[in-house]
Amino acid sequence: MTRRIEVIIPSNHALHRPFDQHPERPERIDMILRGLSRRGFETIIKRPTNRPKEVLYTAHDPEYVALIERLSRSRRYIDSDTYVTEHSFQVAIEAVSGSIDAAENIASGSRLEITLPRPPGHHAGRSGSALGAPTQGFCLFNNAALAALRLINMGFEPVAIVDIDIHHGNGTQEIFWEDPRVIHIDLHDSNIYPGTGWYIDIGSGEAMGTKINIPLIAGSRDPEYIYSWLELVEPAIGFFKPRALIISAGFDAHEGEMMGYVKLSSDLYGWLGSRIRYLLEKTPSISGVLVVLEGGYGPGLYEGFPEFINGLLGGDVRNLEAMANRARREHIDMVGSIKRLINKYYKIY
Repeated sequence: MTRRIEVIIPSNHALHRPFDQHPERPERIDMILRGLSRRGFETIIKRPTNRPKEVLYTAHDPEYVALIERLSRSRRYIDSDTYVTEHSFQVAIEAVSGSIDAAENIASGSRLEITLPRPPGHHAGRSGSALGAPTQGFCLFNNAALAALRLINMGFEPVAIVDIDIHHGNGTQEIFWEDPRVIHIDLHDSNIYPGTGWYIDIGSGEAMGTKINIPLIAGSRDPEYIYSWLELVEPAIGFFKPRALIISAGFDAHEGEMMGYVKLSSDLYGWLGSRIRYLLEKTPSISGVLVVLEGGYGPGLYEGFPEFINGLLGGDVRNLEAMANRARREHIDMVGSIKRLINKYYKIY
């Protein structure tokens, strides 16, 4: 049986195309659409609203915006792994616009919004590379952060951003480091780029305890992820009662990808989608869920993303909760340390 799903995809994203074998390329979106079709979904594509560059200023310094606009006049690398073309600035604004559209739709009553921006955004801080990271990690502007700020400006606070990309969302953490209106929960491989997101990083000032970093040890698989989600993520969402839930949805931790040392199954992504649906249904404060694409460059998009959407829409998924009992002791101990630290500020656990 074919199921329909609406997805926001910028019309001009293919103009942001690398001039070499860079993995962040237009074909990523094609992989998602083919994977959704194979899984029995009919995708209805929506296009973003045209917005001016000034929409970027809520999250990014105007000087940085001007720099990217200037650098995008030609094809070049702005650091060792982030490229721009003569079209990238406008493409990135349309990507951001799609995320802001999705946020406004949530504020207007939509329960689920899915947007597929290119380039991705969670490594982009206020002025580019964030928290001492060596590069911007393929990112220009922070799509998820700008969506969160739009929701906050419309009176929806707090907002929770849960980042499931294999890499730490250092740009998102930097932007909201001192902002208690955004609960930032980030599950990531502890051994790879950008080298940030330690469990002791919990925010600053009034925001202390609203940033929860979950660095997964090398070799982590489904059991460690499930244990982290059930022990840390769901209790925090239940405690903070966000008005909206944004998922920085990277699929580069899929076992078919080559980005790091955390390897997750397609079944895990289906289960994860179902747990997010559970949070939406069981947490009355949450108006809606906004899914913003981050990483994923192969099987994670073709196989993992459709399973995630299947779970998110209430399709049949494997019940994996019992796998949490197989999490490694080293990881269980780390989760215990996170609980004790966060509990100094909020009695969540």
